[in-house]
Amino acid sequence: MSPKKIKVGIIGGGNGGMAVLDIFKDEPDIEVAGIADINLNAKAMKFAQSSGIPVTDDYRLLAQDDLQIIINVTGSEELDGEIQRIKRPETELIGGRCIWIFRKLLEELKRQAGTDGLTGAYNRVKFNEIIKLEMGRARRYQRPLSISIFDIDDFKRVNDTFGHNAGDSVLISISDIVRKHIRETSYLFRWGGEEFVLLLPEADLEGALTQAERIRQEIAELVFAQADSVTASFGLAQYRENDTADSFLKRADEAMYKAKSGGKNRVVADDRLNPAGAALSKCSC
Repeated sequence: MSPKKIKVGIIGGGNGGMAVLDIFKDEPDIEVAGIADINLNAKAMKFAQSSGIPVTDDYRLLAQDDLQIIINVTGSEELDGEIQRIKRPETELIGGRCIWIFRKLLEELKRQAGTDGLTGAYNRVKFNEIIKLEMGRARRYQRPLSISIFDIDDFKRVNDTFGHNAGDSVLISISDIVRKHIRETSYLFRWGGEEFVLLLPEADLEGALTQAERIRQEIAELVFAQADSVTASFGLAQYRENDTADSFLKRADEAMYKAKSGGKNRVVADDRLNPAGAALSKCSC
């Protein structure tokens, strides 16, 4: 699944417009929806036309388009005000000469594009990007890499009993708990609903198991302000050289379902690296 591109419009076809277009050349997540200038022969306008970017001599048409950012590089504050009156409410406006402001906003938009808005964890789009890099590194340098999937047990009960605001509060608190227990080089992803994924470079199965048990125990012991207490079930797997991203994830997912079927509130690790054939597991019972 490819991430949605950030749609941008530029007003000003001179050197300022060229400066912004120059930024875009290394930004695959950006789509220039159009550029406007009264002079269709301006430098940036000609460049845009040659690159297949729509051009117009009426900035009002551009400002009314379905854009996420409008960048006015003409330096006209009056034009800024006019755009502000006619733009879509959710559109960010970057005015005048402040290209550096645009760079900062772009960094923030790119960060948000890869994260879950509620918990701040990475999302699935970011997972697809990171998993390939970390699997390649683990394979190339023969280093351990583990993955942990965990699901909050009976989370529907929390929403039904205490409301969705309470459920959101639980998700945020659990994300904070996890961050306390993982290295800076590890990754937390919100997989969907009440399910999360941890990707753990430089962690073997035993290390991942110990970490997961600490997280599980702290979750189980915490009394949430709006929702009493909850538990979580964990499934773990360690990367194997012939793994694909799907097979790696699937083994952890299967281990998590063993944890669920085994009584919940426990940690189960994939047993396929264990010569004895017995699943590694820890639980609160």
